[in-house]
Amino acid sequence: MTKGCTRKCSFCSVPILEPTYKPKINTIDKFKEIKDRFGEQQNLLLMDNNVLASPQFVEIIDEIKAMGFYKGATFVEPNQFEIAIKNLKEGFNDIAFIKKCFYLLNELLTKRIKNKDKAEEFRSILDSYHLLNIKTTTKENLINSFPELNPLFEKYRDKTAKARYVDFNQGTDARYVTDELMNKMSEIPIRPLRVAFDYLGMEKQYVNAVRLAAKYDIKELSNYLLYNFKDKPEELYRRMEINIELAEELNLHIFSFPMKYIPLFGEDAKHREYVGNHWNKKYIRAIQSILNVTKGIVASGRNFFERAFGKDVNEFYEILHMPETYIVYRSLFEETGLTDIWKSEFRAIKESNFWDEVKIIIENSDFKNLEDKTKNPDILSFLKHYTITRDDVNEEDKEVEKIRKRYNNLIKKDKFVNLTLTYDFE
Repeated sequence: MTKGCTRKCSFCSVPILEPTYKPKINTIDKFKEIKDRFGEQQNLLLMDNNVLASPQFVEIIDEIKAMGFYKGATFVEPNQFEIAIKNLKEGFNDIAFIKKCFYLLNELLTKRIKNKDKAEEFRSILDSYHLLNIKTTTKENLINSFPELNPLFEKYRDKTAKARYVDFNQGTDARYVTDELMNKMSEIPIRPLRVAFDYLGMEKQYVNAVRLAAKYDIKELSNYLLYNFKDKPEELYRRMEINIELAEELNLHIFSFPMKYIPLFGEDAKHREYVGNHWNKKYIRAIQSILNVTKGIVASGRNFFERAFGKDVNEFYEILHMPETYIVYRSLFEETGLTDIWKSEFRAIKESNFWDEVKIIIENSDFKNLEDKTKNPDILSFLKHYTITRDDVNEEDKEVEKIRKRYNNLIKKDKFVNLTLTYDFE
C-alpha cells in the first residue's frame, strides 16, 4: 500500500533499496487482478515498511476494507477446481493448473468424500478420464471431465467460513501511533499487529502503542527486537520482559522475534559472524540456541519466558554463559544433574582469581584445543562442560525425543502459530 520509509535508521536497508517514500500505491487494481485470476483469497499480507507514516493512512484502511477485509469478515474458499479449469481454458500456466486439478480431485476423493459408495462412484469417473495418475492427467481430459466432475466437487468441497486476517508483515512504527490511527487500524482484522521495538529508548512510544492496541481490542501482537547493534544484552532482556508485563496487565498475546543485526556494508556484510560492541560470540550463540528450541518465538507467558531466558538479568547472563548443549537440551542436562554441577562450578569460578581468564575463553566460544588456551587444571576441568556437543547427545535417545516433543507441544499450543501468516526465522 506504501513503499519505502520516512526514517533513515542506520541498521536498515530500506532507505537504500527504496529511497523514495510513496505514501499510497494503487492496490485495488492488483487485488482485482489476483481475485479474477486465482479467486478470492482468505488473508491479506502487506509488505509496507512504514504504513503509519503515510498521510493517507485513513484512505489505505478504507481501501483494505473495500477489498473485503473489515473487522469480523469471514471467508469461504471459492471452487478451486472451477478456477483451475478456467485458467486451463485460457492457457494460463498449464503445467501448474494440471497439477493443481490432479491434487484437488484426489484430495476430494481421499479426504472429503466419507461415504464409500459415493467415493467409489467419484473414483470411477476419475478413472474413466484417466485422472487417477498424474502421468495420465492431461489438460484435455480435465476440461472434458469438468461438466461431470464439478457438481460433485462443488457438493463435497470445504465451504467452512474462516476468519480473515490482515498482516502488515514488516511491522508498524510505534513512534507514529496515535489514538486516532490505532482506532482506525482496529477497523480491519489486523492479526497480529506487528510493532517494532528496536532499542530500549523506544520504550515510552512502544508501551503507548501496545496500550492503545489493547484499548481498541487488538489482542494479538508480535514485535521485532533488534539485537547485536548498539544495545547491551540486558537491554534485550528488558524489552522481552516489558512484553511479558504488558501481556499480563492488558490480557494480550505478545510474541517477540529477536532479530540479529548484521552490517549492510563492508567485510562484515559478507558473512553472519558480526559481533556488536556489547556482545560476544558466546552470547550470540546462546540466544540462537534458545531461539532454536522455541522456533524463533519468545512467547508471552511468564513461565515460558523465565524458563528460556531467566527470572532476572543475573540469571539471563548465567544462561548466556551456559554451555550451548546444556541450553538446547535443558531438561535432559538438568535431570542428569550436570546443569547443577555446572552452575555450582560457574558461580565459584566467577568469584575466583582466574575468572578473567575463563571469561575470555567462554566468550570467544571456541572450545577446541583447550590445552593450548590455558594450563590451569581447574579451568580445564570446568571447561569440560563446554566440550559436550550436540553430536554427543544420542538423537535416538528416548529422553531427548521426549524433551523435543515437550517443547514442540508448547509451540503448537501457542495461538500465535495459527495466527501468523509467515514465520520469521533468522
